[in-house]
Amino acid sequence: MAKIFVSYRRKDSPGQSGRLYDHLVAHFGEQQVFRDIEAIAPGVDFVDAIQEAVGSCDVLVAVIGREWLTIRGEDGQRRLDNPKDFVRLEIAEALARDIRVIPVLVANATMPSAGELPPDLVTLARRNAIEIDDARFRTDIDRLIHSIQQVVPELHGVQARAPAEATFVAASRAQLRVPPPSPAKRSHKGVIVGLLGVLLALAALVLRPQLVVGIREVARDTTAQFKKPVVKKSVAKKPVAKKPDPVPGTGAGGSGTAGQEARANSLAEKKEEAKKAEEAKKAEEAKKAEEAKRAEEAKRAEEAKKAEEAKRAEEARRAKEEILKEVLKEIIH
Repeated sequence: MAKIFVSYRRKDSPGQSGRLYDHLVAHFGEQQVFRDIEAIAPGVDFVDAIQEAVGSCDVLVAVIGREWLTIRGEDGQRRLDNPKDFVRLEIAEALARDIRVIPVLVANATMPSAGELPPDLVTLARRNAIEIDDARFRTDIDRLIHSIQQVVPELHGVQARAPAEATFVAASRAQLRVPPPSPAKRSHKGVIVGLLGVLLALAALVLRPQLVVGIREVARDTTAQFKKPVVKKSVAKKPVAKKPDPVPGTGAGGSGTAGQEARANSLAEKKEEAKKAEEAKKAEEAKKAEEAKRAEEAKRAEEAKKAEEAKRAEEARRAKEEILKEVLKEIIH
């Protein structure tokens, strides 16, 4: 189980908690840091889940923002006064087990007093806190990491920097031939060149997925045009009137019974041929309608596929932007 447990309120400090969590993971490794106790599976006793998660850690980092103490629930009651509140249960369990609890103040928050806390959290007010400010974020994070390493010596010196971030920075420096910054001295020229390299790589990573998606869409549309079924128009043939065979015993102007029967048979044949032609016409129209329906369904499926691919490309682009923003912040600070 994780040795470092990060306790926070989503409505109080989600951004600062996420950034702090990312840096702890980058230093100690993802398997050593646990953050989200609210992702408890349905049917699981949340008290048991919290006791198990908190009980297996060596350090609990309590992230406290400006609204950590005053956030209220739907019933209007202060959430910290609710015995079933996740944050209260997490910290109370750690204090009861004598686990090291390090309060981390973010967003200019102040440490709550004992009178403002419920009975099972009163001792939290006596814990020395670490303040993390955006202006000196890196320095404050280093102080927190040093404090954690003092509590858990076996974690000392472990560096598990995110592979994607490390690969990106190394590739950018190699392509632009930018030497790694010296701890003793950083020249302004080196910092500027490094920033330019990161920005160029950012542009390449952001624009390349869009270009690839655009090329795929053009190729798919072109292929779809060639594969589009060709519907041949069929023209119903006009029935050819069949001349009746000459009836024996009648001349050109004869008007016997045999002639009348021949004319009746000829008329019946014409009606039958017209009926068959009408049925063939209806069958052809039904076939065309079915083909048009299938083409429309194929078109809709293709459009849905394109939309899904565009969505995935956008998500990948945003993920890369977040990584690059973090790298820029580290270079600047």
